[in-house]
Amino acid sequence: MNTHLKWALALLLISMLSIAACAPSAPASNENTTGETAPSEETNAVSDENVTGETDPSEAANAASDEHAGDADADHNDADADHNDGDDHGHLEAPAEYANLSNPFAGDAKAAEVGKAVFQNGCASCHGPEGKGDGPAAASLNPKPSNFTDSAMMGELSDAYLFWRISEGGAMEPFNSVMPAWKDVFSADERWQIVTYLRTLHQ
Repeated sequence: MNTHLKWALALLLISMLSIAACAPSAPASNENTTGETAPSEETNAVSDENVTGETDPSEAANAASDEHAGDADADHNDADADHNDGDDHGHLEAPAEYANLSNPFAGDAKAAEVGKAVFQNGCASCHGPEGKGDGPAAASLNPKPSNFTDSAMMGELSDAYLFWRISEGGAMEPFNSVMPAWKDVFSADERWQIVTYLRTLHQ
């Protein structure tokens, strides 16, 4: 092989190596030829945004549930506070001489009307004209007169219990109120008629 041919082959080999060295490298796996972010990277970005900045929908639902539960608890506590305003809550049993008595006028509308008149004459000054415990004398009393429109309280009290309290008054433990013993003023029928009337105030 002559010298000119050797030089030609050498130049050709050098040219091929130069071309190979200048060729562009393959694109990165997560980036396309236009420079846009690959879809997998966008998904990861959204996921990261939820973790670092936005509230998860399930967390928002739980927060709303907790807020509602708090409101419900508050309402329940308010109802308990109203219920505790009265001094009769049915936590005591009527004594034996009263416990087994039954109201002979239960559900009798005419008896309730008579009982209303008796109540207005003897009880309204403390318990109020509508039995709400807000009579003109109530402001100075401690404990306050019972609110007979309180359905929760009245639902706990039997007719026999109410008859006992009306009959014997409140000058005893644990009531310690100024309510007089009405058995000395009203007949048994009148006291039962008052009980019948009181039942109409919370229904």
